[in-house]
Amino acid sequence: MIINSTPVKLPIREYLSLTDWDKQKSRCKGKGFSYLNNRLEKQEQEIKDFVNKHIAIGKLVTIDMIKRFYNKEDFLDFYGFYKTFTERKFESLTKGSQYHYTLLCKIMKEYKPVLRLDSIDLNFIEEFDYYLMVTRKTGLGGRANKHKKLKAILGSAYRLKLIKSNPYQDFKIKEPAPRTVFLTTKELSELEELDLSKRPNIELTRDKFLFSCYTGLRFSDMNYLKWEDTKNGMIDIVMIKTKNPVKIPLTKKAKKLLCKYVKKKTNEFVFKEVSNQKINYGLKKIGVIVNSKKRLTYHVARHTFGSLLAQSDVSPFYIMKLMGHQNIGQTATYVNANTKMLRETMKNVNF
Repeated sequence: MIINSTPVKLPIREYLSLTDWDKQKSRCKGKGFSYLNNRLEKQEQEIKDFVNKHIAIGKLVTIDMIKRFYNKEDFLDFYGFYKTFTERKFESLTKGSQYHYTLLCKIMKEYKPVLRLDSIDLNFIEEFDYYLMVTRKTGLGGRANKHKKLKAILGSAYRLKLIKSNPYQDFKIKEPAPRTVFLTTKELSELEELDLSKRPNIELTRDKFLFSCYTGLRFSDMNYLKWEDTKNGMIDIVMIKTKNPVKIPLTKKAKKLLCKYVKKKTNEFVFKEVSNQKINYGLKKIGVIVNSKKRLTYHVARHTFGSLLAQSDVSPFYIMKLMGHQNIGQTATYVNANTKMLRETMKNVNF
């Protein structure tokens, strides 16, 4: 069939010789095929009726919808649409984001094993939020993350005119107040001096964390950092999250860590790939060992890099460049945390 100028093959699961097929008429030729031709005509008409029905009410008809209709699937089945949505989107997402989309689907199936797109309204969203908060004990940040992903999925369904509106238009996603946690130079030294030689897995976690403290690399960029990205005393990469290029000069401590791992070189990547969940679990253990009052997560390393640059009186514009920020507002967090820099700035103000 030709749908929206695109040829689509819909198998009828019948077999015949090429000599018995009229390609021009798309029908069987010769005697003994009247039943098969009638079946073809009936199925073709059913698809035309389906398409015309949706066009009449102003709904966009996609090839995927037609295939699901043909296969007797409910094209308003939420999980079927979820699968199609993620298959298309996953190619442009990091493994971390893919994991969170997969996790959301698992949680929603636990909450509502059978779910149609047109049954998701504001009441459903509010009840699902309550389920996350009370039954699953999910914190504000975790709930916000899941709501953002569900909002994106329903937004896609709305644009395809599968639903009349996106219920998130009336639901405000609550997010925790931003709190930048970073390590002081003393706390960083404690991690550097920690002897973890007998615990290689935790040592790898510590070293990756430290390298991000020295370079400001996000977890995704660190996990896929290649040796070819570290030439001439410089990290030169395109950041996975923002797709922006960034160049970061390597400090003495960063170079020392690279020297440690060049001896263990087994493939193109600088460090062994470890999931974000395992890294954060390892950091939790390290936090207990050093008796840290701060909750160590991998992103603390990037915050530490920005904060230490600000404390060293590095220009906010250079911090912005080194961290790959798209605007100075993102960098302001670190500058505002450095009260020494603020005091020195105000000394030069003549009023």
